[in-house]
Amino acid sequence: GKAAMRAAKPKRGGKITCAREQDPGHIAPYGAILTITRTAQEPMYESLMEWDRNLNLKPAIASSYVIKDAKTIDFTIRPGIKFSNGQPVTGEDLKYSFDLQLAPPLPGSVSVLGQVPSIAGVEVLATNKVRMHLKSADARVLGYLAWQRYSSIIPKDMYTTVNAATKGIGPGPYMLAGSYVPNAH
Repeated sequence: GKAAMRAAKPKRGGKITCAREQDPGHIAPYGAILTITRTAQEPMYESLMEWDRNLNLKPAIASSYVIKDAKTIDFTIRPGIKFSNGQPVTGEDLKYSFDLQLAPPLPGSVSVLGQVPSIAGVEVLATNKVRMHLKSADARVLGYLAWQRYSSIIPKDMYTTVNAATKGIGPGPYMLAGSYVPNAH
């Protein structure tokens, strides 16, 4: 029954093929305007936080966080988290990811910045720890960090090592085999 299905250990590996109702245009992680763009890239990426089945916030890439004051949050990266290329997720990757979230490069659009809370930037404290600085107190921050549509984490320099419009490197549960070819596959 359902209890046995929940208790079963997921099988690692394998392949998933899925179809989308329209072409996403690109699969770059930042600045996507179309919902279908996010839907197409979602399996590759992950964020610092996530929602559980009851919509409670919990850490995802982060193992923990500490709200230091109304404008400062420290995040510790969960040990063992890796990108699909095998690299471990580091504080430098988080800083790079947030720098791009705050200034989405092409093919993304800066029009999505209205969805971004008052994040001023991220400071690397250690290989596994960052400090997020806010421009002002903002209750939307943790929810935003669970909303992969805008807050995906990618490896430092990904935008200079691959064409982010057609390829991706993320810490999500799936990796893209090959690349996205617009209006094809």
